[in-house]
Amino acid sequence: MSASNGSRAHPLATLFLALSAFLPIQVAQAQDNGIHVGAPKVYDARALQLMMDELAKSLQKTNFVDPKALAAALGNVQGYRADDFSQALNVSGAAGPQAASVFAAAGGTGAAAPAAATPATAATAPTVSITVAPTLNSGAATPAASAPSGYGPQAPALPTLQTGPTYNPNFGPSGGDLLADETNLTYQLFNLRMMLERSLSDRLYDHGARLQAVLGFDIDIEPDSAARDAAAIVDVTVAIECHGLADCNPSNGISIVALMPEEGSHNAATLSQKASSFGGALVASVFSVGYSAQKRSQVFYLYRDMDTLSFEDPAPGGEAHFGWQFRPVLGRRAVASGKRHLLVVLALPAPDQLAPAARGPELVVRVNTSWKRYDGKLQTTFGGHPWSHTLPGAQALVPPFHVPVPTTAASQADLEPQINHIKWVPTDATNGVAIVTGSNFFPGTTVRFGNKTYSGAADGLVIKSDQELEVAVSSATAALGGLLSGRYGAAKPLVADAGPLRGFYVADLYAQPTGNFLYNVDVTLKARPDANGNVRSFASVLDALGPPYVSLNGAPVTLPNFSLGPDVDELHVQFSAPHFLSVASRGPGA
Repeated sequence: MSASNGSRAHPLATLFLALSAFLPIQVAQAQDNGIHVGAPKVYDARALQLMMDELAKSLQKTNFVDPKALAAALGNVQGYRADDFSQALNVSGAAGPQAASVFAAAGGTGAAAPAAATPATAATAPTVSITVAPTLNSGAATPAASAPSGYGPQAPALPTLQTGPTYNPNFGPSGGDLLADETNLTYQLFNLRMMLERSLSDRLYDHGARLQAVLGFDIDIEPDSAARDAAAIVDVTVAIECHGLADCNPSNGISIVALMPEEGSHNAATLSQKASSFGGALVASVFSVGYSAQKRSQVFYLYRDMDTLSFEDPAPGGEAHFGWQFRPVLGRRAVASGKRHLLVVLALPAPDQLAPAARGPELVVRVNTSWKRYDGKLQTTFGGHPWSHTLPGAQALVPPFHVPVPTTAASQADLEPQINHIKWVPTDATNGVAIVTGSNFFPGTTVRFGNKTYSGAADGLVIKSDQELEVAVSSATAALGGLLSGRYGAAKPLVADAGPLRGFYVADLYAQPTGNFLYNVDVTLKARPDANGNVRSFASVLDALGPPYVSLNGAPVTLPNFSLGPDVDELHVQFSAPHFLSVASRGPGA
């Protein structure tokens, strides 16, 4: 007997394979469970605080207590009840030796009156008929036209309901209830404003300002079929490493100031209707019994279907433990796919150092993602392993994220505006545009000339990019110089001395009378040496600042001629002026 190359499966093995097709297959979970979390980012805590301050200011004048509404609510009715229920019972019968045969002949159909009496016959078994009609009856005053009128069994018509009294009250909460609701809403407003102001324990550390950190998380959820009837969980643990920072103590604990969003919800409506009626008739022997009834109920309500929930758990060793839960909503069985951006504000156990060179602490962020079963009807999560399917497994992001947190002084010093070049371009005899190039010209940068602040295009300020801006201003105002205030750091003067070009100065002014009312004025302008003391040509000054500008008593004077002097560092300007001469030259460093 020789072995065969092929083999036949055992009958039991074949049966097992056939049954396994109908059973849930348990497979090893892949590493990707459909919840993706990007590296956390540090945001400007001061910018967030300014936004919170704006929100708090907008809430200051909000008042929910309305005296007129309270007075109008004094006559409101809080309840009204009306019950509708109708029933009818009909019993009919016949007497005499012919009674049983009469009901038998009727056949339970409600035939007409019996015929003339006949000799008694053998007894006949009674007929029973039951009719159930689940249709609401409005309660007619008289039986329907099709209702039987004989002696047979029939369901009676419902009686007419009595008409209620004419009464049209004003429904609404009472004055006291309305006052309590308005007061509670005002308290909630106070609670929100206090939260926006932040607690003193989150703002102070060792008799100074406490370092704040705003972390942003980009969370992308892409559930597969195994993630149905489940909520996505993102669990975050944050620890601090001081790296020798003075007065930094991890054991003091990281305080969670705010989680944004704290919750997200959708408004949903549910309508439940139920109506039932019953009608039937029964004939037995010489009696007929009929009964009808109807009942109706309706329930309508609104509720909040929670989409996002935040949570905070205690953690040992001064760490911060928090996270978010994302649930299916609006009757769906899976979490909606897409990206979420969430923020957490942390108060760190470290002072906000004033020295720009001081190194800030570093946060160690550990993220775990998982799925948890969710009951949409009860809006609750639960554990366990139902037989239907297995959820995607948990996943820890390894290695953890290391996020440095700069101090306020360090970020201000790194992001303060820098001015490299200023150029004046005249547009007419009295106006022009100052073109400023440099770096860190972020939105929110303003320029001030004289008593006016230029903050946007409506004022004449255009921020072309982070490295260039333009401001339209009159020549006389620009001659006095200005100030550039950036989004961060200290303000910078708008003069050429702030950059490589150090401007010029009036070295000599000579006025010679040429008549009864005129003077011939000769002005000598010299270029200032650069930061290293080197003398530059005045041509470079003209290239950067444009031609010189002269005003007499505030009125511009046209310069017919100007020429470079024998020295490369000076310029001669000549013009005619009346005897009430008042000279003002435009230009940085004049």
